[in-house]
Amino acid sequence: MSYTTTLEKAVKAVVKKHGGVRATGAVTGLHSSYISRLMNGKQARPSDETLLKLGLRAVPRYERIKGDTK
Repeated sequence: MSYTTTLEKAVKAVVKKHGGVRATGAVTGLHSSYISRLMNGKQARPSDETLLKLGLRAVPRYERIKGDTK
């Protein structure tokens, strides 16, 4: 099943699954402070490698803007 969410919500779900930030760090090899910054929106655009360690992937989304796009 695939669905989209914000990076913050996705990281919070991973942290919850592992039982905390430190436990997630131990499982993923990522520093707990980095995971915390991702979870709190203070760090943006993690690398594909980081996302993979968290079991996530980025899916770009495009929206049409209002107005004529001739």
